[in-house]
Amino acid sequence: MSACCYKTVCATQACLDHQVDRALDAFSTHYVDPSLAARFAHSSTHTSTASEYKTSRGVFHLVIDFADSVTNYTDSEFFARWSIDALQCTVCSISKYKTNVSNENCENCPPGKFQAKTGQSTCNKCAPGKFIHTPGSTGPCTCCVSGKYLLLAGVGDCIDCLEGKYQAKTGQTSCDDCAAGTFMRVQASEGPCIGCEAGKYLLVTGVGDCISCRNNTYSEEGSTAVSGCTCNSGYSGDNSDECLPCHSGKYKTSMGLAPCMFCDVSTYNPDTGSSVRQTCEPGTATAENGSKTCTLCLAGTYSSRDGMTACELCHCGHYSLHGGPCIGCSAGTFSTLEGSSFCTLCAVGRYRAGP
Repeated sequence: MSACCYKTVCATQACLDHQVDRALDAFSTHYVDPSLAARFAHSSTHTSTASEYKTSRGVFHLVIDFADSVTNYTDSEFFARWSIDALQCTVCSISKYKTNVSNENCENCPPGKFQAKTGQSTCNKCAPGKFIHTPGSTGPCTCCVSGKYLLLAGVGDCIDCLEGKYQAKTGQTSCDDCAAGTFMRVQASEGPCIGCEAGKYLLVTGVGDCISCRNNTYSEEGSTAVSGCTCNSGYSGDNSDECLPCHSGKYKTSMGLAPCMFCDVSTYNPDTGSSVRQTCEPGTATAENGSKTCTLCLAGTYSSRDGMTACELCHCGHYSLHGGPCIGCSAGTFSTLEGSSFCTLCAVGRYRAGP
């Protein structure tokens, strides 16, 4: 390095760089106490000049003393005449922070954190139930919307409530479970949960959908257990086992544990799994319980209305065919007996008018 750089103001950047480096090294070596170095430099009668200078070690405000009458400087004397007036570090701005002592830049507060003050070494965390999406925020934090939650502090975004859960309020740290017998199929729901439809049940809480009752069983809306699925009408069982259809000749009108019942006299049921019994139609009858069918009236008998337990004989002057109604004998014929299945022609020389 040229001697001029030790005795005069440097005219080149390279010279100043060299002097700054040497000065900083000398102060750290010879003057551990910066105030001591400052007093030494400022007490000098030498001419001074000041300037701000950016180096790899930071931004410094330098006061440089010169002694034109001194022709031979030692390194320690020369560097003692440098007075580092102040280390001009810039405070971190709002939304930024810096944790360590160094010349590194301040950093943006990460998502989930904020800083509203300058010159801070940390960022503030958003409280549980609140969030900040973007880095470099000054706050305030935003409450999680309904249907979402956030358990931890300082997290960047809220979490959707899962299926089977809901949250109707804002700024919450958890979601509520749907109660037994209710469900929620979608995520991020603010509720309310939906009751299990008829024919389904749900025992546990916080589940996304209800379970269908087993075959031949049924439940009321909002059922909370499999025991709520009872045997359908037309089926019987004990609810813990398979519900079986009522046999023909039997029926069951209600749901639940009741057994199938025999069809009463004058009624019948030809089908299995029936919830109703049928009444014998005119021309048929049954006097037995548990009939699968009603019996057709024999020729010469009849049943004129529904629900007959027995067929009646046709009156004199009438007849009937198998299962048919009683019919009056036509002109020229007659019947003198009850229960006739036909009418007799009048003899030669005799006549009978019609009914």
